[in-house]
Amino acid sequence: METCTPFFISNKIYTIIFGELKKYLYIYIIVKQNNNTMAKTREQMMVTLKTKYPKLFVNTTEEFNGNEGGIWMCGEDYEVVDRKDNRIFNYYSDSSSYDIGVIYHLNRWANRNGWWFEWNDPGTIMMWPD
Repeated sequence: METCTPFFISNKIYTIIFGELKKYLYIYIIVKQNNNTMAKTREQMMVTLKTKYPKLFVNTTEEFNGNEGGIWMCGEDYEVVDRKDNRIFNYYSDSSSYDIGVIYHLNRWANRNGWWFEWNDPGTIMMWPD
């Protein structure tokens, strides 16, 4: 089997493997997600969050507990909603619209930009870089 050099398309790494089985040529494409190719800085993430959700409390984790590198947010503000009027954070939700208590599209956006969410308690949520 031969492998070509990995290449990028739309934030994914593709590797093509060529193989032969009983006189037939098979081409396998292996896809690996690469979260760091589009990773944003903490400052970029904070500006985007403050712009998109002006009522959201956003600060650094250093201001919360001294841990370096993360983003500290209020997870219990009922006025912070997305464009469909869904709360962006809901610690107690078991709805399929939420992933670990974060509205699905916001969690996906964070992951695509090299960040992930972690609850400190039901009213405090952090974002950390990968």
